[in-house]
Amino acid sequence: MFLAAFILSSCDEFIHDIDFLFREKITLKGKISSSQKVPGKFNSKSTTNAFTLADAKKVIIFYANEHIIVDIKKDGSFSGGVPIGNSTVVAFLTDKNEFIGNLFTGGLNFLPLAGIDDKINTIDLSTLTLDGTRVIPANDPVGKTIILSEAEIDFMKEIGIFYESLVKNIDMNNDNMPDVLSEKNLAFNTNNGFTAGKFGISGSNEPQIATTIDYRGGRVLIVEGFTNWFSKRDRNIIYNATLTGPVENPHTDLKNTVNRGDFADNEVGARFQLKFERERNEQLRSGEYNLLMDNTNFKFNFYFDLNMKNFWVYAIPTLQVNSKAEITSVSLKFQLPDGRTVDPKKLLSTSIGVQFNVLVFDKSMEKYKYQQGQGTTALVEVVRQDIMTSLKKDYDFYNVKLSVPIKLSNIDGLNTTYYDMFGNGAGNLWEK
Repeated sequence: MFLAAFILSSCDEFIHDIDFLFREKITLKGKISSSQKVPGKFNSKSTTNAFTLADAKKVIIFYANEHIIVDIKKDGSFSGGVPIGNSTVVAFLTDKNEFIGNLFTGGLNFLPLAGIDDKINTIDLSTLTLDGTRVIPANDPVGKTIILSEAEIDFMKEIGIFYESLVKNIDMNNDNMPDVLSEKNLAFNTNNGFTAGKFGISGSNEPQIATTIDYRGGRVLIVEGFTNWFSKRDRNIIYNATLTGPVENPHTDLKNTVNRGDFADNEVGARFQLKFERERNEQLRSGEYNLLMDNTNFKFNFYFDLNMKNFWVYAIPTLQVNSKAEITSVSLKFQLPDGRTVDPKKLLSTSIGVQFNVLVFDKSMEKYKYQQGQGTTALVEVVRQDIMTSLKKDYDFYNVKLSVPIKLSNIDGLNTTYYDMFGNGAGNLWEK
């Protein structure tokens, strides 16, 4: 239980702590041609859309669980810097912030900006046209600039619905202003973790994925935002926050479990974090939720029902052991449950974290971060996933070297953790 809990806490930083200005970005640009202002194949009004693309005045760009807004210029062009390493949804809005449609590339309703060649710093979508609510680029980067395997495309098609829910969350507090332009902007992500199987040992045992897995694992909804708009500097504001939903079939066992916040007087950019979960870690249902906090209602949509049974990325560890029976490094491979291998650079948004559950803690482990357990047991963090690490660099997902060896006989299990391409925390527990 102690180890399983750490899978979730290892993904516990404020996501907002990542400063947008300092993240490595790729320039995304495109243009709505002047011909879109007259009836045509793609811009004439239809039963599926009340607007044409000529009505677009703004572009909202979602990356992970955050977003930015850029204006469309008079000539129909737009350009925005987007952090790499995440999936990205590009949605088009009217001057009244009404949704027109979103970018559709390579059969996907989002743009996967991870694992791109270092030499590429701009993606030019060229001229855009509208088909229903799909915004089609003349220059589709998927298959050209962004190369994906069949397994990776299948994975992305399955999880693409995740962003269909986030696109609806433009104005959660219903004040007729996009939340990204106000201090009441909220960000959402989840933590998921479960026992995945057995770790491997070089020259001895191959790693094994468990044949029967409880994919419920630890299911936590994390809500983050800024405290500047709070009516007073009172920690009880977040302690008393309540979550209800989904509207169609409400939960009766939602609880506010963990709260964090910066409440120093007059602190600029102070943040808070709320965590909600169900009894017994059961999965939350998808749909529309209502968050009540400091007498403000936030209505938002969230999609929880990702098919993890078929589309979970396993970070599968094999322990490399020297002649002294000491662990010197951890080798990793990445695959879907059906055995198909995938490129972690294209599906993960952070580096990898590895934590050992050690039976006896000794001074040789003090070099690492650790969390003491009962008696002499501990969780020893040999490497932590780093959301500031640019995955466009030559980062090695496949090998984690230990600066100080740890005795194999002292290991009871380990976690492999990461943030996925949507900014959700993910963790696998591997046993002997």
